[in-house]
Parts: sequence; C-alpha cells; structure tokens
Amino acid sequence: MKITENHKTLITAAIPEIAFDGWTFKALDRAAESIGMNPLLARDYFPRGAEDMIRVHSTLADEAMVTAVAADQLSAMGVKEGIAALLMTRFRAHQDSREAVRRAIAILATPTKTVLASKLVFKTVDAVWEAVGDVSQDYNYYSKRALLAAVYNATLLIWLDDQSEDLRDTKAFLDRRLSGVVSTFGRIGNLRSGLQKHFPNLPDPLAWIRAPR
Repeated sequence: MKITENHKTLITAAIPEIAFDGWTFKALDRAAESIGMNPLLARDYFPRGAEDMIRVHSTLADEAMVTAVAADQLSAMGVKEGIAALLMTRFRAHQDSREAVRRAIAILATPTKTVLASKLVFKTVDAVWEAVGDVSQDYNYYSKRALLAAVYNATLLIWLDDQSEDLRDTKAFLDRRLSGVVSTFGRIGNLRSGLQKHFPNLPDPLAWIRAPR
C-alpha cells in the first residue's frame, strides 16, 4: 500500500473516534465527515478496514519517530541512549492516543493478525536500528531486531498504563531492558572472539546468514 496524504489526514482525524468506536469503518466515516470527505471515498483508502488503518498508523508513527530526533543528536549518543531516545519520542507522541493503540494491540493479538503484528513490529525496530547507524550485514541484523522487538513489546505494555510524570516509569523500564540487550551482545561478541582466537580454522556456522539489504 502506498501511503498518500489522504491516508495521513484520515488516520489523524480518525484517532479520536477510534478511542470510542475502535478501528472500524464507523470511526473512519466520522473522520471523513469531519474533514469534508465522502465516507465511501474514505473507505476506498482502507479496503481491508482495521488492518489497513493500523498499518498506516504504525508506518506514520515510525516515520515521525525517526524524523523527530535529529541525526546529529543520535550520532552524539551511544547506541543504547539513541534507541531509548527514539522509542521514548514515539511513546510521548502518542500519549493522548493510548486508547487507540490499546485497541490496535487487541486486534493484532488475534491469531489471524499474527503475521501483520510481526511485520509492523519488525518495521518499527528496523527503523530504530537504522536510525542509530546499524550497518550489520550478517546474523546480527536479525538478532538485534529480535531482541529489540522483545524489549519494545514489553515496554509498550508498561507505557499503556503509565501515569508517572513524563513517563518516568516507562523510561526506567526501557533503560533496564536495553541494558540487558547491550549485555547480551557483549557476551556474544566475547564468545565469538574467544572461539576465533583459540580455533581460527573453525568455520562460522552462521556465515551464510545475510541481511536483506
């Protein structure tokens, strides 16, 4: 799906309605009426209903997250700090639409939406890793995204109910989880270095794995 300005306008207008009516055509119809668009035309932009609406919303959130934190700011941070800055920017930007996000998560948790949920989370964490300068081409490409996906999903649940000032509890939870990820990569790196040092002729069983770039 190519996202147009009309997609963006409709989803932005629909968020307040989704908090009450869910990711439904009813909410989309109300959004269309609020911007002077024919509801039938609005539905044409989201033929799969909730699935397309959630996909557009998540994609726009990814784009906004990356553009909100300047590249020079990220380059001045460590990887952990950069990832935290991006994800916290995303959470803060959607503080007023948490109910819409909660309803999206409920839909994505159903068995028929497992593939979509996985794709959306992967796109989000991929955008984060690319923004902080990840250029891995081997299996690290996938392991980094898998670990960050687990952190992101867990933090998302904390954020949904976080009533602390400036999302202090969410930030603390995210920092702890990211510290665990950094520690994991450190141990993996040390293990590989040790194996290569003591067994220089040992073939790397993961050498065939390449990033989809």
